[in-house]
Amino acid sequence: MWLHGLAKHGLVIIAALQTSLASLAPSPPPAMPTSTFANGLVQALTNLNASTMASLVREVPDIFDTKLGGHESKTGGKSMTLLVPLNDAFYGSGISRLSHHDLQDLLNYHILDVWIPSRDGRYISPTLLTKYTNLPPSHPTQSLIVDVVGDNTSIVTPIARLPVVGKSTYMNVHIWTIPQFIHIPECFFDTLAAMHMTDIANFVASAFLKHVVRSMSGVTAFVPTPQAFCEGAYTYAGFEDDHRDIALRHFLTNKTVIYSSDLVDGMALETLYGTSVAIVQGLDGKMKVVAHDGYTTANIIRSDVLLSNGVIHVGNVAMVV
Repeated sequence: MWLHGLAKHGLVIIAALQTSLASLAPSPPPAMPTSTFANGLVQALTNLNASTMASLVREVPDIFDTKLGGHESKTGGKSMTLLVPLNDAFYGSGISRLSHHDLQDLLNYHILDVWIPSRDGRYISPTLLTKYTNLPPSHPTQSLIVDVVGDNTSIVTPIARLPVVGKSTYMNVHIWTIPQFIHIPECFFDTLAAMHMTDIANFVASAFLKHVVRSMSGVTAFVPTPQAFCEGAYTYAGFEDDHRDIALRHFLTNKTVIYSSDLVDGMALETLYGTSVAIVQGLDGKMKVVAHDGYTTANIIRSDVLLSNGVIHVGNVAMVV
């Protein structure tokens, strides 16, 4: 009886130990996707130090199968470019808190619907993102700016220039690794705030144009630098003109999205104020904006700052006349 009781308790102890050891054992890796395309993409990402992104493919393979695998073709189907944040980019990104739809939108913005050639240049590259935008039919998808200079490729955002760290290819997909996630473009006012140009954003808002600019289906704005804004709007403008008139001279008419690649020497562009500005190419090859007085000229010192509904070009002179 005593032996039987000891054996009984011994079995209980052994079972408890087995349960405890099982809890300490490493959990099995996530199941591989059933799709051949997704399986291959997981392996390609793992080889590029992007195993966290590979885990994401395992969790939501349908997104990648639909967007990338759907273009799969052994006979040379359409090439696309997948921008892949490296492992460290996921820490503190908050991506785990995104809903499925928000995650899909973010991933869509990391897929270029084109292949970027290796020759030098700036490429206005359409992505697969169509939400969170208010763009005209001529530009139905949100774009990304890609700069290629020699062996260096960069993704240009309003507040950062992200280097492409590594490149690879899987079937028809070009895979580029980048150090962080790319934020979806925001409205005119939030973008200027992120660029530490709040005074200009406030000036436009004070002209009762905040709702107008946000609701426009296609925006092109020629925005002065903070220094040029202070010198122009507050010094020699002397407030003789209304804030609204000054602000309107910096925006092209609604439904007009003009990227740097669209700027042509000699073209005239109508502003919301009703006057026109001219685009002139300088001897150095750089583009300038000439106000309707034919004299006030701004050198475009930064172009293609993307908005949710358009683009900003930054000049060194305010168009106050």
